[in-house]
Amino acid sequence: MTRVLPRTASLLLSLGSSTLVAQRDATDSLPRVPISVESMATGGRWQTEKAAGYYRAVGFSNGWEEIRHRVFLEWIREPDTKSLDSVVARVDLTGLAAAYGLAEPKLIKRGKLWALSVKASATQLTAYKQTIVFELGPPGKVRRIRDP
Repeated sequence: MTRVLPRTASLLLSLGSSTLVAQRDATDSLPRVPISVESMATGGRWQTEKAAGYYRAVGFSNGWEEIRHRVFLEWIREPDTKSLDSVVARVDLTGLAAAYGLAEPKLIKRGKLWALSVKASATQLTAYKQTIVFELGPPGKVRRIRDP
């Protein structure tokens, strides 16, 4: 009985180490997301005469002693026979919102148009309680609309 335990333990250790190697190999091919990224919303649809795609809103934090949350919006072109999907425009929404910080991006459909809802903070060290909505258009076109 004592001889079976070392063999079993040896087998379990070898299986465990091969599982760890397989997991590491599988994760090596995954994209690396920066630690500062806190949230993301992807979806919707935009279209122009030359291209079509979808939106991606990214919530991230920056700063050290004073953490500031911000949101930027990207227009991503869908792949076609001539090109891969790619970011065709990017806008930092924090300045457009006239807010200190933005967080929790959510894409919403408003009739036939797409919009982005975010939580806003007016000043540093205050809660992100105000909701701001942006109407989304073709690449680079976004406008703040009346608060809900």
